Amino acid sequence: MNIFSDVLLIVADIECCMDKYLVIKKIFEAREDKENALSMAKYMINMSDFYGLPTPKRKSEDISKIQNKII
Repeated sequence: MNIFSDVLLIVADIECCMDKYLVIKKIFEAREDKENALSMAKYMINMSDFYGLPTPKRKSEDISKIQNKII
């Protein structure tokens, strides 16, 4: 294999991962709790954006099943 083919494989792998990321992102956005997200952001001193999904909700059966199929 040459460098060009290696780069193509890496790019294809990144695109695949981005597709998976975007699907999970859409799932989280659909279940977003803006009020809870604000309190989470305040608690974490605005270090990041939050969807307001507590761990039990993030690990709920429906989200976990979808994530496991994607990953």
